Amino acid sequence: MFETIPSTHPAAAILSELTGVKAVPHSREGVECATGILEFRKVDFNDDEHGRIWSSLLRTELIGVAEMDDGAAVLCVAADGRCFGMSNLHDAFFYEGDRIEEAVERLLLGYQARPLLRPDQACVRLYGNHFAAGDPGLYDMGAATQV
Repeated sequence: MFETIPSTHPAAAILSELTGVKAVPHSREGVECATGILEFRKVDFNDDEHGRIWSSLLRTELIGVAEMDDGAAVLCVAADGRCFGMSNLHDAFFYEGDRIEEAVERLLLGYQARPLLRPDQACVRLYGNHFAAGDPGLYDMGAATQV
C-alpha cells in the first residue's frame, strides 16, 4: 500500500496502523495553545521546497503522516522516529516530539511546539511569537541533526 516508503522507516508502521483515523480533541482550548486535529494519511510533499530543505538540514528522510488542522500543516516523521510539523501557511517548521505517541498527545492536549530556525533565517514566527537565534524556545538544531 505504501510501497514508496521504506519498510524500516517509522512512517510505514504509523501509516499502516493509522491511515483513515481522524483524531479530534474534545475541546479546542488546550494547555498552552489551541489543540490540533489530525487526519492520518500519507501526505506527499516531495515537490515542496520547504520540505526538501528541512530533510536536507536534518539529514533525514521526512515523510508526512498526517494533515493537521484541515491542511494548515503536515505532521512529518523522520527516519529516527522524531516528529516535526511543517506549516502550509508560512515558513515555520517545528518539533512535535521524539515519537508519534508524544506528538499526538501534545497536539491533542494543546502544547506548543518548538520551532526550528534555518541557517538563512534571522527569526521565525510561531504562535504569534518571534524566535531568533539563541532563543531558548527554539529546538536545538545541533540535537536535531544527531541521528
